[in-house]
Amino acid sequence: RKGMEIRELFGSVFIETNSVFIEKNKDKPGENLGTSLERFKDWHKIAGKSNNPKLKELKTQLEILSSEEHTGGILKFYDAVPTPESMAEKEILHVDILNPHYPNYYSDDTDLIPPSDDQNPNPVYFLAVRPNASFVFPFRFSKMHENQNASDAMDKERVQSWIKESLSCAGVGAKTASGYGYFDCPDDSRT
Repeated sequence: RKGMEIRELFGSVFIETNSVFIEKNKDKPGENLGTSLERFKDWHKIAGKSNNPKLKELKTQLEILSSEEHTGGILKFYDAVPTPESMAEKEILHVDILNPHYPNYYSDDTDLIPPSDDQNPNPVYFLAVRPNASFVFPFRFSKMHENQNASDAMDKERVQSWIKESLSCAGVGAKTASGYGYFDCPDDSRT
C-alpha cells in the first residue's frame, strides 16, 4: 500500500543507468560499486531470495515503485515565495558575511601551508534571506481522487506535515550546515 501511495503522489521511480556509486570508505577508496540500476537490481535479488518478511515487503514496494510503465505523480510543487506581509515589512534579502581566517591555508593545493595567525581574514559577502521572513510553499494535486472529499483533505494534511518537517529538520538551500535554510513552522501556517 505504501508503494502505491508514494507512486500515486510522486510518480514512478526512474533509475539512471549511467550514474555510478563510488565507495567513500577509507579502506576501499574510489571503488566502483556499480550504477544505480545495478545496485537496484542487486537489492531486488537479495530481497527476492530472502525469507525475511520485511525484505519480501521491500521487494514488493520496489516493484511497485519501479515498474516498466513510468508515471508522473499527481502531487505538483511550485516555487516557494515570500508572503505579502513579509515583503511589505522590509527588504527580504540582507548582506551577510563569511570571514575565513586562514585564506592561504584554504587556497593551498599542496597542503604545505598550515593555518596560522599571521594570515589576514578574507571577508566574503553574500546575500541571504533575512531572519523571520515568511514564505508560502504552494502545491496542488493534478487530478481528483475517486473519493475526492475524504482523501484530498487527508493527503493535503499529510503533504503539509511533510513540508513542515523537512523545512524544520533538513532545511533548504546552501549553507544548512551553518544554520541557514531552516524554518520555524507554526501549526497554523498555510502551505
